[in-house]
Formats: sequence, C-alpha cells, structure tokens
Amino acid sequence: MRSHPRQLPLIERGLAATKISRAQLDQALVAQMELSKQYPNCKAGCSHCCYYPLTISVFEGILLYLELRERRLWNSGLEQAMTQHTRSVLGLAPEVWLMSEVPCPLLQEGTCTAYTARPFMCRSRWALGDPDDCRPVRFGLTATTVDHREHLEVFRAQEKAGAKSARTPYATYPISTAVLLGRAIVEEGLDIADVGITAARLYEGNL
Repeated sequence: MRSHPRQLPLIERGLAATKISRAQLDQALVAQMELSKQYPNCKAGCSHCCYYPLTISVFEGILLYLELRERRLWNSGLEQAMTQHTRSVLGLAPEVWLMSEVPCPLLQEGTCTAYTARPFMCRSRWALGDPDDCRPVRFGLTATTVDHREHLEVFRAQEKAGAKSARTPYATYPISTAVLLGRAIVEEGLDIADVGITAARLYEGNL
C-alpha cells in the first residue's frame, strides 16, 4: 500500500474495524437464519439485487480494490466501468437509482467478480421468497427478503466508531466511487481526509 506513511496506521486501523465488524455480523446473520429456520432462496446466476442502490464506506472500497488487484482483475476496462458507473449514479436519489436499473460494475455475466470480498450490504441481502420477485421493477411489491436493517445499522455504527478511532472522516459512496477512492488511497497516496473532494471530481470528470 503506497499511502502516506503518516496515514497508513490510521487506515489499517479503520480496515481492521471494518473486517472485524463484517465477520461478527456475518455470524449473527447465520445465527438468525438458524433460529428462524428461514433460509435464502438465492441461486447462482441470480443477480437482481446487483441492480439495487449500493453505497459503502471508503474502507470497504479499499478492501474491494485490494481483492481485485490481488486476483489480477483490476484493469483499465474495469476502471473505466467504475468511472462510468460513478457518473451515472452519484447524487441520484435511491428510488431513481433503483428504477434506472444500473448494474453494479462488478457484475459480469450474472456473477459477482468480487464475491468473496463483497460489501456487508450484499452479504446480508437474501431472498426468502421467489428470487424473481427481487427484480427492481417489483421491489417493495412482492419481494420477500431477510430483514437486515438492524444488522446494517450496527455495521454502520461500528464502522463509524472505527473511523473515529482512526481519526478519519466517515461517509458512504456508490460502490464504484468507493473503489476508485480506495485505489487512489492505496496507489497514489490520496489523503483519506480529501475523499469528498476527490469524489466530486470523479463525478465531474476532472480525474
């Protein structure tokens, strides 16, 4: 990681808090399923939820970028797709984003290219009914999904606490924006305090 030496320990602290929180809540969700005897009906190739609005922290963005780089999946084509996605959705109201049916830039032929490192919101979104009901045009009408709001609130709160202890600002961005910011922090030494300004420049096409 080429981040500035002075901010590296702080970033590592924030990343550690995110990974620990994600692992703990993964276990809590599994325990919830076992207790309720409600299991997901999601199947390989089902990707309706990959068209939903998805915002994540820069810490999850860094983790995603590192996974993509380690697996040699990061390339100019994917970076361009991330940039285009950012310009398509940054600033959109969630309901407008949902109805626009913009696919996640990590979705390739119906499969997530970063499944093992997917954000917590993706990990906690499971269909309990017919997965076809999860299509964006039917969302909220017939879709039956696991209620992950409480776990998501806990995750966000723990991430915020981790960011505070790392003396870094906390905000969430569209997944593409967060990954691009993560790449800039890792590879270019972007000061994590400047991510908001950099996100605006990405949207405007000035980066």
